[in-house]
Amino acid sequence: MNSFFYILQKHMIPGIPGYNMRGTDLSELWNNVYGNREESIQKNAINVYYFFYIKKCIKFIRCQLHLIVRFKFREYNRLLDNIFLQHHGSNEYVQDMFCKAQRTYRAFSKLARIFLTKRAPLQVDHDMYMNPIDLKNRNTMIIFQNRARYAFKISDLINILNTALSHSPNFFADPLFPKNPYTNVEFEMGALYEIYDRIKKSDYKMPVLIQAFFCAEFDIDKFAYDNEATIRDISLSDYVKTSTNDTLVPEIKTMFRIYDKFRRIKIDKNFPADRLVHIMRPYLHLHYINQYSLYDTTKRNDICTELNKKMRRFIEFNPKFGRKIMKLTDENDNGYDNLSEFHDDHPDFNESVDNILFFDEMDISESEESNS
Repeated sequence: MNSFFYILQKHMIPGIPGYNMRGTDLSELWNNVYGNREESIQKNAINVYYFFYIKKCIKFIRCQLHLIVRFKFREYNRLLDNIFLQHHGSNEYVQDMFCKAQRTYRAFSKLARIFLTKRAPLQVDHDMYMNPIDLKNRNTMIIFQNRARYAFKISDLINILNTALSHSPNFFADPLFPKNPYTNVEFEMGALYEIYDRIKKSDYKMPVLIQAFFCAEFDIDKFAYDNEATIRDISLSDYVKTSTNDTLVPEIKTMFRIYDKFRRIKIDKNFPADRLVHIMRPYLHLHYINQYSLYDTTKRNDICTELNKKMRRFIEFNPKFGRKIMKLTDENDNGYDNLSEFHDDHPDFNESVDNILFFDEMDISESEESNS
């Protein structure tokens, strides 16, 4: 960033020495500013304001280098709003000088990056599963970081960014800034823009969180503030999809205790866990949304009604779901063999439930019939 301010001074008064970053004597510099008779008084005044701007930015660099970019543009906007420079085309001159310096700085930065990238060693050429990466594949991307190159598959980068942005311990949104998994160093802003551009041009669909992160200008705090509800919903979905059977089976049994008021569903302890999770996963996802989502009251009521209808239909379709059936097979030398099966018939979750009535009185009538 020091280079930018040096270039800016060169555009202000060509031929003078740049701002001395170590704070030595600036008398020669100021003599050039005040004594430059070749420039108009108006341009000399602009140069003076610019030097105050540069001095303030250089002082800020020594304290908070990581915030200098925001500070640079914030102070530049204040310079444009300066009441003493808002006449006779002064603003146009200020903008023109800044844009020339910015273009020059970007050109030198791009040249330096090309030079360093070509000379940098390739640190990683395998994916996250240690499979070799085809560097010529259109879905392969090279990221330059810390004077080294790292090869990634676009699919791996999508997973890395989604995992960081959807981080939600105990379903509380706490997104993390995406990092290079090989170095545990945060991706630079330029790398994030390049990743976004490559995903957009690839065959992959742009994930919702990555799009929202881009719209927040890769500001993790702004992203978290604007997308808390979306982050929580995605974390709920990921939890249901990726959790183990040992985690989800107790949750499914708890869900049955909540929605099966008359305890008709009895899940046998030997019922195949993978089968149970496969059948009940969409119901459990809807249950978690009903319990933990940040939707408004109207939408939460709609979800609650839909879940109750689906669970009622499920229970009435097969009240013996999960129970063991013992059958006798054909007689052999050792007598009859017992064959165990399980009730696992169930309705299609995606089938519409609009025609199902939902009244608490139905539970009362069923209870009275069962007691009679």
